[in-house]
Amino acid sequence: MILPHFQNPWAFVLLLLIPLLAWDYFQRHQKRRASIRFPSLSVVKRMPQSTAYRFRHMLLFLRLAAVFLLVTALARPQQGEALEEVSAQGVDIALILDISSSMRTLDFKPKNRLVAAKKVIEDFIMGRKHDRIGLVVFAGHSYTQCPLTLDY
Repeated sequence: MILPHFQNPWAFVLLLLIPLLAWDYFQRHQKRRASIRFPSLSVVKRMPQSTAYRFRHMLLFLRLAAVFLLVTALARPQQGEALEEVSAQGVDIALILDISSSMRTLDFKPKNRLVAAKKVIEDFIMGRKHDRIGLVVFAGHSYTQCPLTLDY
């Protein structure tokens, strides 16, 4: 089994916030009450324990778990044996797609022009292994939807 390594292991220093947050929670929720709130303890014994009372610390637990997961994400866990440089011949291709309202015309029953164009682009990309492909969309103005990448 390959253990992950972390790109930013210094982020784990932030885990020291967890005990501090727990301490702050208990300090703020420690209520100053009268030691006897009922004239007789028999009243207290007959009271059912509420769901809110049983789960009173659940929000704290969820927040601390969220902090732990956020810190772990900031540390950027990575897994893999080694970087491998692959040399391949490829070209850069920029696909241009019209996304204006005219592409909603139902020329290709039961599909419109945009759905048909997406299918053609998908089929085109499947045949490309070593080419970098980018996507520019336009409807009045052009926008780079996806820069050139091999990740497709």
